[in-house]
Amino acid sequence: MIESAQFIQTQRADLSIPDQFRCPSGGEYVWIHNDPEDPRYPQVGCSIHGWRTVPSAGSSPPLFESDLRSMEDLMPLIGKWEITADGLRPKNHGEHRLAFGDRQWTDYTVTVNATLASGRGYGVYFRADGEKQISGYAFQYDPGYGGEFMVRKVFNGREQPPFQRAKFPDGYAVYDQPREVSITTQGNTTTIKVDGATIFEFEDDTFTGGMAGLRTWADSNTTFHNVRVDPIEEATP
Repeated sequence: MIESAQFIQTQRADLSIPDQFRCPSGGEYVWIHNDPEDPRYPQVGCSIHGWRTVPSAGSSPPLFESDLRSMEDLMPLIGKWEITADGLRPKNHGEHRLAFGDRQWTDYTVTVNATLASGRGYGVYFRADGEKQISGYAFQYDPGYGGEFMVRKVFNGREQPPFQRAKFPDGYAVYDQPREVSITTQGNTTTIKVDGATIFEFEDDTFTGGMAGLRTWADSNTTFHNVRVDPIEEATP
């Protein structure tokens, strides 16, 4: 509210967070949408509690949306999941998978907000079949693989070698930093962004539609704060 009022008055973004605004749980507040031209501006997230994904003005209703404060409409596939005050997380070490949505989905954007506290990483499924031995695409935020973003194809629960790979930038804050992963898949083209920066844009037609989902493995200590799936907006002539 303070930042909104200041921008209206001065037409400048301060982008500072006053010291009196502190997370009572000890988290660090960070800017999520800091562009005054963005209809979602201003928005601040917390390194512990994450943030709420806000749709742009005039957008269509989501295909799916959850603040991950309950298991409603989530389909656990493998492992034990738990709901905490901060969101959804694996209850113990090992393989964890869940799915949500509709197998008939084709073109959409899935947005996931998550924080990795420690461990080897987490994944986001898209165009997946939702089976226990899942098939589909999987994006991975993967410090355990040498510190990389990657995309794999998964067949019957078996991950194939990454066919898209990108190293984390030097000095990248891997842990205890909330991240927003956005995956847009339309036709044969997929675009993947992390915190608004494009990491991958590629063409592949192996999987043409399906659900979305989440994954952790090994010793991953990940909290998923919220998820949202939006339809692809039709271009205006």
